[in-house]
Amino acid sequence: MKKRLAAWLVLGIITVVAGLSLAITNEVTRDVIKKQAEQAEVDARIAVLSEAGDFLEVPREQLPGGDKSPLDGLFAGTTDGETVGHVGKVVVTGYGGPIEIIAGVLPDGTISGVNIGGADFAETPGLGAKARDVAFAEQFVGKKAPLKIAASGAEDADNTIDAIAAATITSRAVLAGVNRIASEVDAYLNPETPGGLAEGTTYTASQQGFKGPITVFVTVKDDGTISALTVGDDAFSETDGLGTLVREKEFTQQFVGKSLPVELDDIEAVAGATVSTKAVLAAINQAYEDKNIVVLEAPKPEGTTYTASQQGFKGPVTVFVTVKDDGTISALTVGDDEFNETDGLGTLVQEKEFTQQFVGKSLPVELGDIEAVAGATVSTKAVLAAINQAYEERNVAEATEAEDSIEPSEQPVLTEAPAASDAPDAPEVPTDAIIEAFEGFKGPVAVAVVFDEKGAITFLKIGDDRFAETPGLGDKVLAEEFAQQFIGKVPPIDIKDIDTIAGATMTTKAVIDGINEAYSKVSVSDEIPEDAIIEAFDGYAGPVAVAVVFDEKGAITFLKIGDDRFAETPSLGDKVLEEEFAQQFIGKVPPIDIKDIDAVAGATMSTQAVIDGINEAYTKHGK
Repeated sequence: MKKRLAAWLVLGIITVVAGLSLAITNEVTRDVIKKQAEQAEVDARIAVLSEAGDFLEVPREQLPGGDKSPLDGLFAGTTDGETVGHVGKVVVTGYGGPIEIIAGVLPDGTISGVNIGGADFAETPGLGAKARDVAFAEQFVGKKAPLKIAASGAEDADNTIDAIAAATITSRAVLAGVNRIASEVDAYLNPETPGGLAEGTTYTASQQGFKGPITVFVTVKDDGTISALTVGDDAFSETDGLGTLVREKEFTQQFVGKSLPVELDDIEAVAGATVSTKAVLAAINQAYEDKNIVVLEAPKPEGTTYTASQQGFKGPVTVFVTVKDDGTISALTVGDDEFNETDGLGTLVQEKEFTQQFVGKSLPVELGDIEAVAGATVSTKAVLAAINQAYEERNVAEATEAEDSIEPSEQPVLTEAPAASDAPDAPEVPTDAIIEAFEGFKGPVAVAVVFDEKGAITFLKIGDDRFAETPGLGDKVLAEEFAQQFIGKVPPIDIKDIDTIAGATMTTKAVIDGINEAYSKVSVSDEIPEDAIIEAFDGYAGPVAVAVVFDEKGAITFLKIGDDRFAETPSLGDKVLEEEFAQQFIGKVPPIDIKDIDAVAGATMSTQAVIDGINEAYTKHGK
């Protein structure tokens, strides 16, 4: 018994010591870890804006939107006291979780560098994790936002970047983060002023978007044309890199000058975000049709508002003067219900042109400090006397009285818009779509697919009336960004080729099986063009043939790999037959090196045989 007690005592002491050791270690390393994280951010700022020698943090209250700014920090990069650019930080949601984006922006809006990652980065290894590769981040450098994902097969442009293969969600999230930083830097450097407010009346309404309500604030002139448009409020939650693009200036600006009602054909929709685009259109038209005017809120000038009254020419002249702590005037309103000065003379002391000249003046004010109203000296002097009396006696105006007396602000306040209507109808299925359905986790999962002449997917709709997959899991296959990643791919598709829905493998597999089944029913031309040059080199198990077509500049426009003799190892060398492997050669000009492409892992000989065939074909091009 004593031995057993001793053993328990020893075990208890060990547990206590171990716990204390862990606690001490945690306490000791906490500051170290924090300092390491802070230093990592400093290093990232230097990396994305190498022109700067020092970085000064911009106070949060100075950011566009203040505390509601989407940025997690903004720094001005300086050299010899002059600002050479800005570095912003934002966190977006990728496929595997939060992604921290740090980007540098030069004064002309050019992106100087991008750092992608963060402590919580958890994108899929081999897919979304490639966002941290230098090659992906370098695509942004030297370009101006807003940027967008390049269409499949399209040439590189000044406003596009190439998405990571099979990691569209990650790519679009990073893109959204960079665009957001550039947009906020532009708003910080070029703030809108009241003098630049759009002409017309501002209306608001809300419609259901893809992930939640989309509220618009549209300003319309008397002739029914749009003069300004703002999209989104605090409830806005569309998908990063897709639906969020409806808030970008490039999208909203195209509505300016358009007559109401607006239709989809009147503007360029956001690619891959049709639901969000249509929601904006519907909300604009509803706002104008319902004439739901945005309420204007009174400004709140800095300081305390005092009031007093003095005898004017025809009656009492009351003033409401707001004074800062330093004794300078920040706002002035003249007159109340008893105001009765002569029209066209004494009434001019109520005009903004007269009252505005008092702003910034120190108390007490004298007649020589301002320009009196010609022909209304008595009224002018009454205003001056009332201002000085109000401040001298510290006669604080009651809150309601002061607020009622102050002129309305020209800035619209984002009021609650009408409740969003039902979600827009799902996209109409083309008549040439092939419809298939496979069993998911809780029932049939239908797909409607359209292929082009080469077998690439051009349209995909997932789900029908029978769809009953688990909310929050399987039903994520209905998300537009999930379907979008299939566009441009040529089946057969493997589950490894796409970003699957975590925890919904059966539902994901049902979609893929349906697409592959639909593909088996299409007739895809496998005809090799007459101008193709055919070559073959030995791979690992036999000859690997290629049929290649080049354009007048030598760029590859068509590539088919393999013929009847092809016998490379299944699941290794035979991966060179996949469309995704061949597609990476399109647009390239030989000679090509194996370092220029993503070689098939474990199949170097098969990969090299393809490259050798292409290069040999190129030597005969144009002869």
